[in-house]
Amino acid sequence: MVATVTGIAPFVSMLRHAIHRGERRFRFVVLQGASYQDEFAYREKLEAASARHPELLAYIPTVSHPGEERNRGWASATGRVNTVVEEHVERLGLPAESTAAYACGRA
Repeated sequence: MVATVTGIAPFVSMLRHAIHRGERRFRFVVLQGASYQDEFAYREKLEAASARHPELLAYIPTVSHPGEERNRGWASATGRVNTVVEEHVERLGLPAESTAAYACGRA
């Protein structure tokens, strides 16, 4: 799942449903991009869900302006979300033949 800022909203609903029903067939990787760290909708909830269900959910927020004052102290991924997708797909070993992608937000 690839989203920018509030484009995460439909994915949160899907993830809540998967957690509620005890999903075991799928693994969700959520990449959420924003210009600034204070723009992430649902960040705390997604980090908590990822910590509680690491076998089901990986959450990766990324900021596109890491050197700006509003992002002081940012220690997670950097870069526009649409440009870091391939890096994370490779790092997590997500094969094309068994991976579905959803995108929502501004490209």
